[in-house]
Amino acid sequence: EKHRASAQVHSLDVEISFFEIYLEDIYDLLLSEDKYGQSVHDKFEHACRSKLGGREERHMNALRRYSCESLDEALEYLETGLTRRRYAKMPLNPVSSRSHAVFSIRLNTVRADMTTTSVVLHFADLMGSEALALGFADVRETASVNADLLSLSRVIESLGPMGGHPSYRDCTLSWVLREVLGGNARTVVLCTCSPSELQYYPTRNTLQFGERCSGVIKHLKGDVQKLGFSELRAIIQGLQKQLLDRNVSNVELDQHRAETEAMREQLVASERELVRARELLAAREVARATTTKALTLTLTLTLALTPTLTLTPVSYTHLTLPTKRIV
Repeated sequence: EKHRASAQVHSLDVEISFFEIYLEDIYDLLLSEDKYGQSVHDKFEHACRSKLGGREERHMNALRRYSCESLDEALEYLETGLTRRRYAKMPLNPVSSRSHAVFSIRLNTVRADMTTTSVVLHFADLMGSEALALGFADVRETASVNADLLSLSRVIESLGPMGGHPSYRDCTLSWVLREVLGGNARTVVLCTCSPSELQYYPTRNTLQFGERCSGVIKHLKGDVQKLGFSELRAIIQGLQKQLLDRNVSNVELDQHRAETEAMREQLVASERELVRARELLAAREVARATTTKALTLTLTLTLALTPTLTLTPVSYTHLTLPTKRIV
Protein backbone atom coordinates (compact mmCIF):
# COMPACT_ATOMS: atom_id res chain seq x y z
CA GLU A 1 0.00 0.00 0.00
CA LYS A 2 2.85 2.40 0.76
CA HIS A 3 4.40 1.55 -2.57
CA ARG A 4 1.12 2.27 -4.35
CA ALA A 5 0.71 5.58 -2.49
CA SER A 6 4.15 6.77 -3.55
CA ALA A 7 4.15 9.81 -5.83
CA GLN A 8 6.64 8.10 -8.10
CA VAL A 9 4.32 5.15 -8.81
CA HIS A 10 1.64 5.53 -11.47
CA SER A 11 0.10 2.08 -11.09
CA LEU A 12 0.87 -1.20 -9.34
CA ASP A 13 -0.58 -4.59 -10.24
CA VAL A 14 -0.13 -7.87 -8.35
CA GLU A 15 -0.90 -11.13 -10.17
CA ILE A 16 -1.10 -14.63 -8.70
CA SER A 17 -0.66 -18.00 -10.40
CA PHE A 18 -0.58 -21.46 -8.86
CA PHE A 19 -0.01 -24.69 -10.79
CA GLU A 20 1.24 -28.22 -10.25
CA ILE A 21 3.39 -30.51 -12.37
CA TYR A 22 2.08 -34.07 -12.36
CA LEU A 23 3.46 -36.73 -14.71
CA GLU A 24 5.16 -34.07 -16.83
CA ASP A 25 1.89 -32.16 -17.34
CA ILE A 26 0.97 -28.72 -15.98
CA TYR A 27 -2.37 -28.18 -14.23
CA ASP A 28 -3.79 -24.85 -13.10
CA LEU A 29 -4.89 -25.03 -9.47
CA LEU A 30 -6.87 -21.77 -9.54
CA LEU A 31 -9.51 -22.59 -12.13
CA SER A 32 -13.16 -21.83 -11.55
CA GLU A 33 -15.32 -24.01 -9.29
CA ASP A 34 -17.00 -25.77 -12.22
CA LYS A 35 -13.69 -27.46 -12.96
CA TYR A 36 -13.60 -28.98 -9.48
CA GLY A 37 -15.99 -30.63 -7.06
CA GLN A 38 -18.41 -28.38 -5.19
CA SER A 39 -17.74 -29.96 -1.80
CA VAL A 40 -14.60 -29.33 0.21
CA HIS A 41 -14.13 -33.07 0.67
CA ASP A 42 -14.36 -34.03 -2.99
CA LYS A 43 -12.40 -31.08 -4.44
CA PHE A 44 -9.33 -33.28 -4.52
CA GLU A 45 -10.79 -36.72 -5.11
CA HIS A 46 -13.20 -35.70 -7.86
CA ALA A 47 -11.22 -32.89 -9.40
CA CYS A 48 -11.74 -32.62 -13.13
CA ARG A 49 -8.52 -30.81 -13.89
CA SER A 50 -7.90 -29.21 -17.27
CA LYS A 51 -4.43 -29.94 -18.60
CA LEU A 52 -2.75 -26.92 -20.14
CA GLY A 53 -1.88 -27.07 -23.80
CA GLY A 54 1.58 -26.73 -25.25
CA ARG A 55 3.26 -29.44 -23.26
CA GLU A 56 5.56 -30.30 -26.13
CA GLU A 57 6.93 -26.75 -26.23
CA ARG A 58 7.06 -26.62 -22.43
CA HIS A 59 5.46 -23.18 -22.32
CA MET A 60 2.81 -21.86 -19.96
CA ASN A 61 1.08 -19.31 -22.15
CA ALA A 62 -2.26 -20.87 -21.26
CA LEU A 63 -1.64 -20.44 -17.53
CA ARG A 64 -3.94 -17.77 -16.12
CA ARG A 65 -2.84 -15.00 -13.79
CA TYR A 66 -5.29 -13.73 -11.24
CA SER A 67 -5.29 -10.14 -10.04
CA CYS A 68 -4.76 -9.68 -6.31
CA GLU A 69 -5.61 -6.59 -4.25
CA SER A 70 -4.69 -7.60 -0.70
CA LEU A 71 -2.71 -10.07 1.40
CA ASP A 72 -5.86 -11.89 2.48
CA GLU A 73 -6.83 -12.47 -1.14
CA ALA A 74 -3.36 -13.86 -1.92
CA LEU A 75 -3.61 -16.26 1.05
CA GLU A 76 -7.05 -17.31 -0.12
CA TYR A 77 -5.63 -18.18 -3.55
CA LEU A 78 -2.87 -20.17 -1.85
CA GLU A 79 -5.29 -22.13 0.33
CA THR A 80 -7.54 -22.85 -2.64
CA GLY A 81 -4.65 -24.24 -4.66
CA LEU A 82 -3.40 -26.36 -1.79
CA THR A 83 -6.80 -28.01 -1.37
CA ARG A 84 -6.80 -28.90 -5.06
CA ARG A 85 -3.29 -30.29 -5.17
CA ARG A 86 -2.78 -34.04 -5.50
CA TYR A 87 -2.14 -35.88 -2.23
CA ALA A 88 -2.03 -39.52 -1.16
CA LYS A 89 -1.91 -41.35 2.13
CA MET A 90 1.52 -42.88 2.79
CA PRO A 91 2.82 -44.85 5.83
CA LEU A 92 4.95 -41.99 7.14
CA ASN A 93 2.85 -39.10 5.86
CA PRO A 94 -0.94 -39.25 5.64
CA VAL A 95 -0.98 -36.19 3.37
CA SER A 96 1.92 -36.82 0.99
CA SER A 97 2.10 -34.54 -2.05
CA ARG A 98 2.18 -36.40 -5.36
CA SER A 99 3.23 -33.51 -7.59
CA HIS A 100 5.49 -30.47 -7.79
CA ALA A 101 3.74 -27.17 -7.10
CA VAL A 102 4.78 -23.62 -8.01
CA PHE A 103 3.09 -20.56 -6.49
CA SER A 104 4.08 -17.35 -8.29
CA ILE A 105 3.56 -13.69 -7.41
CA ARG A 106 4.16 -11.16 -10.19
CA LEU A 107 4.53 -7.47 -9.37
CA ASN A 108 4.09 -5.04 -12.30
CA THR A 109 4.97 -1.42 -11.54
CA VAL A 110 4.43 1.60 -13.79
CA ARG A 111 6.19 4.72 -12.52
CA ALA A 112 5.28 8.35 -13.01
CA ASP A 113 7.73 8.68 -15.90
CA MET A 114 5.97 5.66 -17.53
CA THR A 115 8.87 3.29 -16.95
CA THR A 116 7.78 -0.27 -16.17
CA THR A 117 9.36 -2.97 -14.05
CA SER A 118 8.25 -6.55 -13.50
CA VAL A 119 9.37 -8.77 -10.63
CA VAL A 120 8.36 -12.41 -10.14
CA LEU A 121 8.62 -14.38 -6.91
CA HIS A 122 8.33 -18.17 -7.25
CA PHE A 123 7.67 -20.58 -4.39
CA ALA A 124 8.34 -24.13 -5.57
CA ASP A 125 7.47 -27.18 -3.47
CA LEU A 126 9.16 -30.26 -4.92
CA MET A 127 8.00 -33.78 -4.31
CA GLY A 128 10.64 -35.95 -2.69
CA SER A 129 12.17 -39.00 -4.31
CA GLU A 130 10.74 -42.41 -3.47
CA ALA A 131 11.82 -46.03 -3.61
CA LEU A 132 9.66 -48.56 -5.40
CA ALA A 133 10.82 -51.26 -2.97
CA LEU A 134 8.52 -49.87 -0.30
CA GLY A 135 5.52 -50.94 -2.34
CA PHE A 136 3.26 -48.10 -1.24
CA ALA A 137 3.78 -45.63 -4.06
CA ASP A 138 2.31 -45.52 -7.54
CA VAL A 139 4.81 -46.75 -10.10
CA ARG A 140 4.10 -43.94 -12.56
CA GLU A 141 4.34 -41.23 -9.94
CA THR A 142 7.55 -42.62 -8.45
CA ALA A 143 9.21 -43.03 -11.84
CA SER A 144 8.16 -39.54 -12.91
CA VAL A 145 9.33 -37.73 -9.78
CA ASN A 146 12.64 -39.60 -9.69
CA ALA A 147 13.27 -38.73 -13.36
CA ASP A 148 12.38 -35.07 -12.66
CA LEU A 149 14.75 -34.83 -9.69
CA LEU A 150 17.52 -36.58 -11.65
CA SER A 151 17.16 -34.14 -14.55
CA LEU A 152 17.10 -31.22 -12.12
CA SER A 153 20.25 -32.50 -10.44
CA ARG A 154 22.02 -32.71 -13.80
CA VAL A 155 21.04 -29.15 -14.61
CA ILE A 156 22.32 -27.96 -11.24
CA GLU A 157 25.61 -29.82 -11.72
CA SER A 158 26.07 -28.22 -15.16
CA LEU A 159 25.59 -24.81 -13.54
CA GLY A 160 28.28 -25.59 -10.94
CA PRO A 161 32.08 -25.35 -11.08
CA MET A 162 32.33 -28.32 -13.46
CA GLY A 163 30.38 -26.41 -16.08
CA GLY A 164 28.53 -27.81 -19.07
CA HIS A 165 25.38 -27.15 -21.02
CA PRO A 166 22.24 -27.21 -18.84
CA SER A 167 19.54 -29.33 -20.46
CA TYR A 168 16.46 -27.51 -19.25
CA ARG A 169 14.20 -29.31 -21.72
CA ASP A 170 14.82 -32.74 -20.24
CA CYS A 171 11.77 -32.36 -18.01
CA THR A 172 8.98 -29.90 -17.35
CA LEU A 173 10.25 -29.09 -13.85
CA SER A 174 13.68 -27.91 -14.99
CA TRP A 175 12.11 -25.93 -17.84
CA VAL A 176 9.73 -24.13 -15.49
CA LEU A 177 12.55 -23.32 -13.06
CA ARG A 178 15.11 -22.33 -15.72
CA GLU A 179 14.97 -18.62 -14.81
CA VAL A 180 15.24 -19.45 -11.12
CA LEU A 181 18.29 -21.67 -11.59
CA GLY A 182 20.33 -20.06 -14.35
CA GLY A 183 18.61 -16.75 -14.93
CA ASN A 184 18.98 -13.30 -13.45
CA ALA A 185 17.49 -14.23 -10.06
CA ARG A 186 18.30 -14.90 -6.46
CA THR A 187 17.50 -18.42 -5.31
CA VAL A 188 17.03 -19.84 -1.82
CA VAL A 189 16.80 -23.62 -1.28
CA LEU A 190 15.21 -25.07 1.86
CA CYS A 191 15.75 -28.78 2.53
CA THR A 192 13.57 -30.72 4.98
CA CYS A 193 15.31 -33.59 6.77
CA SER A 194 14.39 -36.12 9.38
CA PRO A 195 16.51 -36.84 12.50
CA SER A 196 15.33 -40.45 12.55
CA GLU A 197 17.89 -43.18 11.89
CA LEU A 198 15.36 -44.91 9.66
CA GLN A 199 15.52 -41.96 7.28
CA TYR A 200 19.32 -41.87 7.10
CA TYR A 201 19.64 -42.46 3.34
CA PRO A 202 16.82 -40.06 2.31
CA THR A 203 18.31 -37.42 4.60
CA ARG A 204 21.78 -37.97 3.15
CA ASN A 205 20.47 -37.69 -0.40
CA THR A 206 18.61 -34.50 0.50
CA LEU A 207 21.71 -32.92 2.02
CA GLN A 208 23.78 -33.88 -1.02
CA PHE A 209 21.18 -32.26 -3.25
CA GLY A 210 21.35 -29.10 -1.15
CA GLU A 211 25.14 -29.12 -1.37
CA ARG A 212 24.97 -29.31 -5.17
CA CYS A 213 22.53 -26.41 -5.19
CA SER A 214 24.94 -24.30 -3.15
CA GLY A 215 27.57 -24.77 -5.88
CA VAL A 216 25.50 -23.11 -8.60
CA ILE A 217 27.39 -20.19 -10.13
CA LYS A 218 25.14 -17.30 -11.08
CA HIS A 219 25.91 -15.12 -14.11
CA LEU A 220 23.81 -12.11 -13.29
CA LYS A 221 23.08 -9.58 -15.98
CA GLY A 222 22.82 -5.88 -15.43
CA ASP A 223 19.42 -4.34 -14.84
CA VAL A 224 17.64 -3.69 -18.09
CA GLN A 225 16.90 0.02 -18.20
CA LYS A 226 13.33 0.72 -19.24
CA LEU A 227 12.87 4.29 -20.39
CA GLY A 228 9.80 6.44 -20.20
CA PHE A 229 8.08 8.40 -22.94
CA SER A 230 10.03 11.60 -22.29
CA GLU A 231 13.35 9.79 -22.35
CA LEU A 232 12.41 7.84 -25.47
CA ARG A 233 11.31 11.07 -27.15
CA ALA A 234 14.65 12.70 -26.28
CA ILE A 235 16.52 9.71 -27.70
CA ILE A 236 14.47 9.81 -30.90
CA GLN A 237 15.10 13.54 -31.32
CA GLY A 238 18.82 12.98 -30.76
CA LEU A 239 18.87 10.23 -33.37
CA GLN A 240 16.97 12.42 -35.83
CA LYS A 241 19.49 15.21 -35.28
CA GLN A 242 22.36 12.82 -35.86
CA LEU A 243 20.69 11.59 -39.03
CA LEU A 244 20.18 15.17 -40.24
CA ASP A 245 23.79 16.05 -39.45
CA ARG A 246 24.87 12.94 -41.27
CA ASN A 247 22.78 13.92 -44.29
CA VAL A 248 24.30 17.41 -44.26
CA SER A 249 27.72 15.89 -43.92
CA ASN A 250 26.96 13.61 -46.84
CA VAL A 251 25.98 16.62 -49.00
CA GLU A 252 29.15 18.45 -48.03
CA LEU A 253 31.12 15.32 -48.70
CA ASP A 254 29.58 14.99 -52.16
CA GLN A 255 30.48 18.60 -52.93
CA HIS A 256 34.00 18.06 -51.71
CA ARG A 257 34.28 14.95 -53.83
CA ALA A 258 33.05 16.89 -56.91
CA GLU A 259 35.57 19.67 -56.30
CA THR A 260 38.32 17.16 -55.79
CA GLU A 261 37.38 15.39 -59.00
CA ALA A 262 37.45 18.68 -60.94
CA MET A 263 40.85 19.57 -59.49
CA ARG A 264 42.11 16.10 -60.35
CA GLU A 265 40.95 16.51 -63.95
CA GLN A 266 42.68 19.89 -64.15
CA LEU A 267 45.84 18.38 -62.74
CA VAL A 268 45.73 15.58 -65.29
CA ALA A 269 45.26 18.10 -68.14
CA SER A 270 48.18 20.19 -66.84
CA GLU A 271 50.34 17.10 -66.64
CA ARG A 272 49.44 16.24 -70.22
CA GLU A 273 50.37 19.76 -71.44
CA LEU A 274 53.62 19.56 -69.52
CA VAL A 275 54.43 16.24 -71.12
CA ARG A 276 53.70 17.69 -74.58
CA ALA A 277 55.90 20.73 -73.87
CA ARG A 278 58.69 18.48 -72.70
CA GLU A 279 58.39 16.35 -75.85
CA LEU A 280 58.46 19.47 -78.06
CA LEU A 281 61.48 20.86 -76.25
CA ALA A 282 63.25 17.54 -76.56
CA ALA A 283 62.50 17.47 -80.29
CA ARG A 284 63.88 20.98 -80.69
CA GLU A 285 66.99 20.05 -78.79
CA VAL A 286 67.51 17.03 -81.05
CA ALA A 287 67.01 19.15 -84.18
CA ARG A 288 69.44 21.76 -82.91
CA ALA A 289 72.05 19.17 -82.09
CA THR A 290 71.61 17.55 -85.51
CA THR A 291 71.97 20.91 -87.30
CA THR A 292 75.05 21.82 -85.32
CA LYS A 293 76.62 18.49 -86.06
CA ALA A 294 75.85 18.83 -89.77
CA LEU A 295 77.37 22.31 -89.97
CA THR A 296 80.46 21.16 -88.14
CA LEU A 297 80.88 18.22 -90.50
CA THR A 298 80.38 20.45 -93.59
CA LEU A 299 82.94 22.95 -92.41
CA THR A 300 85.41 20.21 -91.69
CA LEU A 301 85.02 18.69 -95.15
CA THR A 302 85.29 22.09 -96.82
CA LEU A 303 88.51 22.87 -95.07
CA ALA A 304 89.89 19.48 -95.95
CA LEU A 305 89.14 19.71 -99.72
CA THR A 306 90.07 23.41 -100.37
CA PRO A 307 93.87 24.30 -101.03
CA THR A 308 95.64 26.61 -98.71
CA LEU A 309 95.04 30.25 -99.65
CA THR A 310 97.87 32.94 -99.44
CA LEU A 311 96.63 36.25 -98.41
CA THR A 312 98.60 39.14 -100.07
CA PRO A 313 98.57 42.36 -98.25
CA VAL A 314 96.94 45.17 -100.23
CA SER A 315 98.21 48.75 -100.02
CA TYR A 316 95.67 51.39 -100.12
CA THR A 317 96.56 54.74 -102.00
CA HIS A 318 94.91 57.88 -101.05
CA LEU A 319 93.18 59.21 -104.06
CA THR A 320 92.48 62.88 -104.52
CA LEU A 321 89.32 63.48 -106.31
CA PRO A 322 88.92 66.76 -108.31
CA THR A 323 86.57 69.14 -106.87
CA LYS A 324 83.98 70.88 -108.88
CA ARG A 325 82.64 74.18 -107.98
CA ILE A 326 78.97 74.36 -108.04
CA VAL A 327 77.54 77.67 -108.93
